[in-house]
Amino acid sequence: MTTRMTERALQLKQSATIARSVGVVTIALGFILGMQGLDQPESGWLRTAQGLIVTGLLAQGYALWCTIRWKSERTDDDDRDGDERNGK
Repeated sequence: MTTRMTERALQLKQSATIARSVGVVTIALGFILGMQGLDQPESGWLRTAQGLIVTGLLAQGYALWCTIRWKSERTDDDDRDGDERNGK
């Protein structure tokens, strides 16, 4: 079984990797700034931290969506390759 990636599948895989990385970094930064914001409740750090955590969660959701699409593209390509080999 040869695994060829279409350009679209490769783009989805790269997008998922980038979104996952951005999500992890922003969530971690959000928690770090959140600790600072809890020490100084009058400052804007707590709201900034909440925004970063939400942004990270959205990035993780996008990465999940890209991964699901990438897997389905890969499965569709494998089905088409199998049909071509069987003469259908």
